[in-house]
Amino acid sequence: MMTTCACSMVALTLVLAGPASGLDTAADKIVSAARNDNRAMRHATHIAGKIGPRLTGSKQLARAERWTRDQFESFGLANVHLEKWARMESPHTRSGEIAVHNVVADIPGTDLPGEYVIVGAHLDSWDFAHGATDNAAGCGAVMEAARLIQAAGVEPRRTIRFILWTGEEQGLLGSSAYVADHRDLLGKISAVFNMDAGTNPVSGLVVTEAMRADLESVFAPLTAINREFKLRTTASLALPADCCSQTLDSATGTCTGTSASCALPPGGSGCPSDHVAFLRAGVPAFMFEQAGTADYARTHHTALDKVDAFDAQGIEHSALVIAIAAMGVADLPKLLSPDNLVARAETTTGAAKACTPSCSP
Repeated sequence: MMTTCACSMVALTLVLAGPASGLDTAADKIVSAARNDNRAMRHATHIAGKIGPRLTGSKQLARAERWTRDQFESFGLANVHLEKWARMESPHTRSGEIAVHNVVADIPGTDLPGEYVIVGAHLDSWDFAHGATDNAAGCGAVMEAARLIQAAGVEPRRTIRFILWTGEEQGLLGSSAYVADHRDLLGKISAVFNMDAGTNPVSGLVVTEAMRADLESVFAPLTAINREFKLRTTASLALPADCCSQTLDSATGTCTGTSASCALPPGGSGCPSDHVAFLRAGVPAFMFEQAGTADYARTHHTALDKVDAFDAQGIEHSALVIAIAAMGVADLPKLLSPDNLVARAETTTGAAKACTPSCSP
C-alpha cells in the first residue's frame, strides 16, 4: 500500500561566512581545501570529453574504469580496485567478451572501520552518448569529494567507500550485483549517497522523520557556503512504480507519475538509479536533489549530452557538499535510522509494484 504523508520543508539557508565557521572542524578543513583547489570539473571533462561514450561492455568504459581507479590511487585512497561483476559480449575483443567492473576506493574509518558510508555515481553512459550530464558530472563530483577529504587531512570514524557503478543504464546492474555480493555489509551501512541528476548543484535530500535530526546536524556546516540546501521530510521514502509512464522534472531530476492511479507518493526517492538497489535491501539510500539553470531534460539520453552542457560551478559545488555529507554521516554517534524507510507505490489493483530502471523525459 502507498504510504500517504505530509511533507514538511526543513531549509538550511546558507550564508557567506568568510573562510569557514571559525571552528577547526572537519567541515571547515574540507571547505578550505575546496577553496584552494577544486578539480571536479577537470575529472568530469576527462571522462566525457577525453574518454567519451562509455556503453557498458565497451572498451571505452573499460578505459574509464582504469583511469578513475588510477585517479583514486593518486588521491591516496585505500583498497582501490576494480570489482568485476560480469563479463559481457563485446565485438571489440578477441574473445568476444569483456569484463565489467565497479570502481571501488576507501577512506578507512578510525574507530568504526567496519561500518560504512557509500558515495557513488554511475560511470557508464547511455548507448553511445558522451554521457556528460549523465553521468560524468556525478562521477567528477564524487571523485573530487574523495580527493577533498584526503586533501583536508581529516579522518572519518566510519569508512567512506566511493563506488563508480557500471551497468546502470542497462538496469542498475552493477549496484544490484554489489548488493547481492555484499549482503554481510548491508546492516553496517549508515547511508548511501548517489549523484545522478545532471550538472546542476546539489540542493537537497528527501529524508525520513526518523533520520532528520541526525542529517540536520550533518548539513549544518553548509552555512559557510552561499547556497540553500533543503531537507524534505516524509514519513517514508517511495520506490517509483513500474506501472505508468513517468516524466522528468528537469529542475530536480526526479520523476512523477503521469497516471493518477500510479502517481509517486510525496517524498519519492527520485529517478530509479543505483541507490534503489540499496533501498530495496533496507539500507538508507538517497539520490541528491539538484537545482539550477541547466536543462537536464534537454541533454538526458541524447546526442547533446556533451561537455558543453556542463555547469562547472554546479559540479564543483556538488563535490564540496558531497564531501561534507559523507564526512558528517561517517562521524555521527550512530548509524542512520532505517525505521519506516520505504513505501511502495500501488497499482490500480492495490498490489505493490517494484521499480524499474526506466526514467525518461
